[in-house]
Amino acid sequence: MSDTKIKDRILLLEHYFEENTDELHTLTTEELIAICEQNGCRANRNTIRDDISALKKSGLDIITDQKGKSKAFYIGNRLFELAEIKTLIDAVSSSRFITEQKSSELIEKLTKLTSVYNRDALTDNAIFSDRIKTDSSGIFLTIDTINAAISEKKKIRFRYVDYLPTKEKILRHDGKWYVVSPQTLIWNDDRYYVPSYSEEKSCIVPFRIDRMRNVELTDKAAVHDANFDPAEYCRKVLKMYDGDVEEQIVTLEAPNRYMLNVIDRFGEDILT
Repeated sequence: MSDTKIKDRILLLEHYFEENTDELHTLTTEELIAICEQNGCRANRNTIRDDISALKKSGLDIITDQKGKSKAFYIGNRLFELAEIKTLIDAVSSSRFITEQKSSELIEKLTKLTSVYNRDALTDNAIFSDRIKTDSSGIFLTIDTINAAISEKKKIRFRYVDYLPTKEKILRHDGKWYVVSPQTLIWNDDRYYVPSYSEEKSCIVPFRIDRMRNVELTDKAAVHDANFDPAEYCRKVLKMYDGDVEEQIVTLEAPNRYMLNVIDRFGEDILT
């Protein structure tokens, strides 16, 4: 048998194991031979044994279970556990900055990380209807451009969206181009932001990604703010305002029952 046909059969088995097996759904050697034959690949007990050995060596966690006189096989550990996939699906479905269409596309991709038998259960309780979703369909292209700018240490330019009292969208400052140096990407208060150094304001200004339009990578070298600490920035900023609000020291007085809320938001190092 040619090497090409052997590779085709191994790839077929790998795909079938990942799609159709788990601890409750196993495949015997006889069933694997039949699957290969149905898909135009010749197989026998020896080839199945060798193929499973090859798949194990490649990193696929194939578990062998004894069923009477026959052996049965299934995928054990996967790249993601079910609980991890469910957590990612819930995060995607409830995220404000991802459109409904993109959420559905991402969730469909995430469900393919497990067997077909678990997919319906993963999506049955996904939350879609009670969260306000963005309508900015180009947000992932924007994120990709910003990531490239941060990696290449380049400035970006873009326009920024505002709203009229009628809720009509307009471009801020008559479509002015903002040119800034992105420092990092931050998910804060269920929104995605890019804190950026603005030479015009001589400070870090956080821009909401879903309100950015026509984002472009420039050939100008970015300005790195050596004093910018993303973790400290998130800890100190309650809401990501656009830089017009100066930093203030605030003293709060509250009953002790709110201490848990304070620590949840600011951490245990806050002065109380």
